[in-house]
Amino acid sequence: MTWSKDELCKIAEADDLHVSPLREDGVTYGTPTWIWCVAVDGALYVRAYNGRNSSWYQAAVRQKAGRIIAAGMTKEVAFERVDGPINDRIDDAYRAKYHGSPYLSPMIGARARSATVKVTPRAAPTSDRLARPRSTEDKMQKRKLGNGGLEVSALGLGCMGYGIAREIPDRKEMIVLIREAVERGIDFFDTAEVYGPFGNEEMVGEALTPLRDQVKIATKFGWDVDADTGVHHGGVNSKPDHIKAAVDGSLRRLKTDYIDLLYQHRVDPEVPMEDVAGAVKELIQQGKVRFFGLSEAGAQSIRRAHAVQPVAALQSEYSLWTREPEKEIIPTLAELGIGLVPYSPLGKGFLTGKIDESTTFGAADLRNRIPRFSGSTQEKQGLGRPSAHRRGAAWGNAGAGRPRLAARP
Repeated sequence: MTWSKDELCKIAEADDLHVSPLREDGVTYGTPTWIWCVAVDGALYVRAYNGRNSSWYQAAVRQKAGRIIAAGMTKEVAFERVDGPINDRIDDAYRAKYHGSPYLSPMIGARARSATVKVTPRAAPTSDRLARPRSTEDKMQKRKLGNGGLEVSALGLGCMGYGIAREIPDRKEMIVLIREAVERGIDFFDTAEVYGPFGNEEMVGEALTPLRDQVKIATKFGWDVDADTGVHHGGVNSKPDHIKAAVDGSLRRLKTDYIDLLYQHRVDPEVPMEDVAGAVKELIQQGKVRFFGLSEAGAQSIRRAHAVQPVAALQSEYSLWTREPEKEIIPTLAELGIGLVPYSPLGKGFLTGKIDESTTFGAADLRNRIPRFSGSTQEKQGLGRPSAHRRGAAWGNAGAGRPRLAARP
C-alpha cells in the first residue's frame, strides 16, 4: 500500500506525528512517541533521535507494524528499516523542514541516520491474533453517569496538574501521556477554563483532537475569568451570558464542536440555579454541550438544577478521609439518578501509603495549603503509613462495586 498524495502532504506538513509500534503480544500498541517525520519521493520516513537504542525504534524494527497518529488521523502502518543513499535525501528533507531548530544537527547525525525507518500504510488487522478483543480482565470497566446515556471509563484522568501556568514546559510529554491513557482504556478526561487559565484546555485539545471520537471531554465554567484575556478576577460568575462566552472559548481551545460534560465549577450564590441550568439547557439544545454536571454543589442546588435540566453527574471530593458526601449528597444523587465523579479518590496521594508525618512538599504543591497535610495535623490524627495502607485497600474494595461512580485521579 502507498500513501495518497493528500495523506502524505498532511502528515509531512504536521509537527505532531506519534509512533506506536505493536507490543510483543501483537495485539496492543506501545506508548505513542512524538517524532519528526519527512516525505521523500512519495514515501514517509522517521528517525530515532537516540539512534538504535531507542525503545520505539527497536519495537518498530522487531514488530514491523503499529500505527501513527498525525494531522488528525490515526493510521495502521508497517515499519521498514532503511539505509544507503536514500539517507542523503532524507537529510536534505530534514534540513528543509526543520531549518533553525537546535535538534536538527543530531537528527541528521550518524546516530539518528542509523535508525531511519520507512513508514507505509497497511490494512487494518484482520487475523484472529490481531483482531481478537482483550480479555475480560484487561478491559476497562464502564460507568453510566445519569440516565441520559453518558457512559465513561470507570477511571478518568484529571488533567488539572498539567499546565497550571500559562506555559507548559513538558507539554509534549503530557500530550503523549494523555494519548497513552486512551490506549489503556481511559476515555474520560477532565479540564476547566480556569486551569491556566486556558492553557490546560489548549493542551487537552491538542492531545485529544486525533482521538476525539474515542473520548469524552469534561470541562467547567463558573469562575470570573475574562473570556478574552484569561485574567481571573477572583470569585465566581455563572451569569448566563458569561456561561455562554466561557463555553465558546472552551470549544475553541479544545478544538471541538461539542463538550461531552459541562460542569458548573462552583455554585454562584448571586445567580439562581434555575438560571444556570436554563443557560446550559440552551447550550445542549444548540448542540454545543451533551450533558450537564455540577461540582461541589449542595443537595438543594442539585435539586433545583435537576428540575430545569437533568444533571448527569456531580463532581465532588470523596475518599476514605473525605466522607461528607455520604450524609446528604450521595442519597440525593441516588434518588435523582445522578452519577458521582469523585476527585482525589486517593486523598491527594495520602491513601497510597507514601505520605507520613515526615513528608514535605515542594513550594508550588497545592497540599502545602491544605491543613490536613501539615505534619502536626497528621500526628494528631494518627494517620501513619500502615493505617493508610489498610484504609486505602478498604476503600478500593468498597468503591469497586459502587454503582454510577467514576473515579477521577
